Amino acid sequence: MNCYIVRDSKNVLNLRFHKVKLMTEPVIDETLDASGLNCPLPLLKAKQALNRLAPGQVLKVIATDAGSIRDFKAYTDQSDHVLLDSFTEAEPYVYIIRRG
Repeated sequence: MNCYIVRDSKNVLNLRFHKVKLMTEPVIDETLDASGLNCPLPLLKAKQALNRLAPGQVLKVIATDAGSIRDFKAYTDQSDHVLLDSFTEAEPYVYIIRRG
């Protein structure tokens, strides 16, 4: 997180904090291709893969099920795992998860 000082219109100093996105990609420790699997299998397979990883390691999941968008967000919000990134490249949905 970066911190810097700015002056507003009344010449009052304020601290501003901004999250800084790292320029480096996380190291992927394992990749799970759940393409073609329907809900809830992509999430179940991801849970199994995360259980095999050590805390701090990173899992990349590739899925084609549109419901996985909601599932992975909800799961990582309720667990100690961190959803580092999620994106789509046309149909495959990609999730990068750090094990908590």
